[in-house]
Amino acid sequence: SRWWPQAERSDHGPFTRHGVRAVHFYNRGNDGDWIDLAYHSARDVPARLHRDSLAETARLLRALVATSPPAHSGDGFWLPLARNTVVPRWTLIVGESVLILVVLVALVLSREGLVAALARRSQRATTPPASGLLAGAGCYVLAIVFSTVFERSFASGHPAPWLHEPLRALVGTMLVLLGALGLATRVAARIRPWCGGQRYRALAAITCTLIGAALLVVGAAELAWVWLVPAAVIAVIPARAAVIAVLASALPIACVMNPWQLREAAWNGFLPLSLPLSVLLGILAVPTIATLAWWLRRRTPSGPLGTLVLGMGCGLAVIIGLAFAATSRPACSPAKFETFHLACERV
Repeated sequence: SRWWPQAERSDHGPFTRHGVRAVHFYNRGNDGDWIDLAYHSARDVPARLHRDSLAETARLLRALVATSPPAHSGDGFWLPLARNTVVPRWTLIVGESVLILVVLVALVLSREGLVAALARRSQRATTPPASGLLAGAGCYVLAIVFSTVFERSFASGHPAPWLHEPLRALVGTMLVLLGALGLATRVAARIRPWCGGQRYRALAAITCTLIGAALLVVGAAELAWVWLVPAAVIAVIPARAAVIAVLASALPIACVMNPWQLREAAWNGFLPLSLPLSVLLGILAVPTIATLAWWLRRRTPSGPLGTLVLGMGCGLAVIIGLAFAATSRPACSPAKFETFHLACERV
């Protein structure tokens, strides 16, 4: 929470946002899980308390109350340095503003002209570049719809069965999504050949920049860097090192879609259970998919054999992903989950 104070609702959040060193006393529980499944439920009974620890915490709280608040100098930002330094928050805002400026300069003035690529016709095609982007977007939407339909068909009435095994569900969903997208693009390529790749790079950089800038404007500078750092990397990385841009573009997915964090977000009410995992993953993966398309489009065509292998690989990815969903067995029935939420795993 010291990294992302805007993403948490506990009482110490306003203090950390204003440079006051604050402490959050919180117990992960006795269940051996990342979250306390008895928290805010009928199972949170006095018998679960460790009395010596409670007394020790009370003594510390009493000592803190008797001590004057530490000096602070306005808005601050915590850094995990040797002495847990709190630096002025404006330095974070300036740093992220510089990242936005770097992206804009790279988009407009770079040797490859990323913005120009969005409006430039390919030498090998007579269709405007927008049609290629629209076709790619259409294939991507179809892949998300396909993945969502199969996700819900295997749910058997459970509102979010993937919460019981989030890592397994993420791997399966990603395989289905990528495989379906690959097959859709192969079908579209038989109608009209794909051309160009820079526009996908520009799309990835612009998407990350817009999200990061929006977070910065609403006051969530501690979250904005998750999108602005990948945006800068995607915009300035040389084409020969495109794989680094692909890895950087996955930073938002790695931060937001952490399996245990997803469980905690759902448990605390941040993540609506009505939102399918396929849709959530599909939205966050837009920069990664666009960067991946740029990387693949700049590679030398592999000929008919490569096209066959790609199609077979995409089909195999869909089959494996669906097998993940078909063989998954939620820890709780839909009725128990509706009554106890994730606490049903311990009932």
